[in-house]
Amino acid sequence: MSEPNSDASWPSADDDPATFYALQVVHGQQLAGKWVRLACERHLRDKAAAERGETKWRWRPELGNRAIGLFKLFRHYKGKWGGQPVILELWQKFIVSSIFSWVHRDTGLRRFRNAFVEMPRGQGKSTLAAGILIILTFFDNESGAEGYSFATKKDQARIVFKTARQMIMRSPALRDLITVQRHNLHDEDTESKLEALGANEDTLDGLRPHCAVGDEIHKHKTPDLVEVIESGMGTREQPLLFNITTAGEADGLESVYGQQVSISAQVLDGHANGFDLPEWFAYMAAADPEDDWTLETTHIKANPNWGISVNPEFVRKELRKALANPAEQPKFRRLYLGQRVQAVDAYFSLADWDACPELPPDEELRKYPSWIGLDLSSSVDVTAAVQVWKLGADEIAIRPMLWIPEDGLEERRRKDKVPYPQWVEQKWLRTTPGNTIDRGQIRREVVAVAKDWKVKAVCYDPWHADEMTQLMQDEDKLTMIQVPQRFAMLSEPTKASQVLILRRRVRHDKNPAMRNHIGNAKPRIDDRENVMLCKKRSRGRIDGAQAWQTAMNQVKVLTKKKWSVEAGMIIGADGVMRNAITGEALNASSGA
Repeated sequence: MSEPNSDASWPSADDDPATFYALQVVHGQQLAGKWVRLACERHLRDKAAAERGETKWRWRPELGNRAIGLFKLFRHYKGKWGGQPVILELWQKFIVSSIFSWVHRDTGLRRFRNAFVEMPRGQGKSTLAAGILIILTFFDNESGAEGYSFATKKDQARIVFKTARQMIMRSPALRDLITVQRHNLHDEDTESKLEALGANEDTLDGLRPHCAVGDEIHKHKTPDLVEVIESGMGTREQPLLFNITTAGEADGLESVYGQQVSISAQVLDGHANGFDLPEWFAYMAAADPEDDWTLETTHIKANPNWGISVNPEFVRKELRKALANPAEQPKFRRLYLGQRVQAVDAYFSLADWDACPELPPDEELRKYPSWIGLDLSSSVDVTAAVQVWKLGADEIAIRPMLWIPEDGLEERRRKDKVPYPQWVEQKWLRTTPGNTIDRGQIRREVVAVAKDWKVKAVCYDPWHADEMTQLMQDEDKLTMIQVPQRFAMLSEPTKASQVLILRRRVRHDKNPAMRNHIGNAKPRIDDRENVMLCKKRSRGRIDGAQAWQTAMNQVKVLTKKKWSVEAGMIIGADGVMRNAITGEALNASSGA
């Protein structure tokens, strides 16, 4: 897209605020992160295509301006703006106008059916969402419209509902048009209503939402409530599911929140990767991974309402707390910079795990020696075998094999909060017949891999050993090495593995099930600062990570002095100094 010669060639901020904002962002006049820039590029690209008649969508900014004008009828009820009209900022107008102005060229129905808005705390998400919910429920010419705010708990769902209720109660123009009750807003003329819903409702059957706002979607442990809401929209012509949230933790990316983040990222980057989902709108305000999280320019970049609803002095105070206490750093970066960072008690850095390079092709791997780590689970849990190649003195490659009983996958999905059926379908996770692990099948598959690759040894925990491992030694003629799960056997390999991940010297196949196990692993530390992995308070599985460490007992790796533990600290590839035992960040320079 060529840059206009001057601002004079742009539409005015009054006539077409979304396009005006998008041009400002794209041309650097508004500071914004990667995902906001991509959202703006997408808008400008789609608008140009629509003007050329190359798409079934039309851009009608007057429809968005009508919605923006309706916001002025609402009234704030908190803080210094209490009682004043809701005047949207330019970035908020971009969101509102995008939702209302894109319509089908022939039917006139709205384009966007899903909207995902993620941004740091304090931007006024609830006010924005409540206004959209009111407009679609009561001012969209939809008879019998049902509008809902929903969340994992009713109290959370009431935040947006209460905001909508107060905005109407305090509006002279609206309070006589809409009946306001404690737990319900309704219009008797159109039989339209607006209510709050929690996941713990007695029944959610029979819902027919025209608009629904999901609040803090990162807290949803299962997709059940979202699926009920979305399936109920099937009878509406132009419904909207509008999800708002602050950033979640990096190890929650298998959740419904993680799936929506993934879809949003693919949508925004779709021009480059060929992904197309035109009915999905996404706006994700956040600092970029490479940004220095201690700089105020980064804070401004991540917070579109900086200096308006976001108080700079408050953020500076929170930054001082984070710099003084490493345990506060992940919270600061997540809540105030919109970065999806890992919980501080996780041992391995998922950001660095994700940044590690791809597994080499098999013909390349066959040049190097390999070992297999075996974690034999109980009869109903995940069993893991991880093949580890030593590519050099300070680089390894790993490929996991993970099994789960075939029966009861859906029940295990609900229990462990991870998409086992999807992983099985995508062949990241293997199954054995029945409702218990078939060790005979596992033996056959591990032996086949071991012989094909001429592995040096299969390493296993004798605590779970049975006749299977003895048969692998006696009948299959494999070298079997016992690795008791004790600090003496695992501390050095576990610390070395952390260093290799931080230096991005672990090549792997990007298996999402293995990623889940890596993210669930917590450090267990003795009084001598030896470390081994445990689940601690996590309900998630760590079998793949444990099998990897069992193999690492035999895969001796060197770490260059500048990478190794010096005075109890490691410098990661992201420039962050971490405690070598716990993995906690101790200070920060540039981002990852």
